[in-house]
Amino acid sequence: MTNALFETMTGRSDPCVNICVKDEASDICLGCGRLGAEIAVWSELSAHEQQSIIAQVPDRMKALSDARRTRRRARIRERDREPLGGQVRPDMPEA
Repeated sequence: MTNALFETMTGRSDPCVNICVKDEASDICLGCGRLGAEIAVWSELSAHEQQSIIAQVPDRMKALSDARRTRRRARIRERDREPLGGQVRPDMPEA
């Protein structure tokens, strides 16, 4: 979505959706998909620079979702391999 389209649709020039939580591994905001550094200088960027960032957001959010899913699955696998009462779970193969 272009910045002009975003502004037309929302009446705002800033894509912030007030869900300001950044993914620690990537520094991407889970709400708007911008990097912390981009958020910090957003009002100083030209319309072209803002449009360029907004154009990257869908791919960023997809990659972020995939990475978070991979990390979550790894944590679950690790948790499930932990010993229960001093024994490895019989239904989980050892790594």
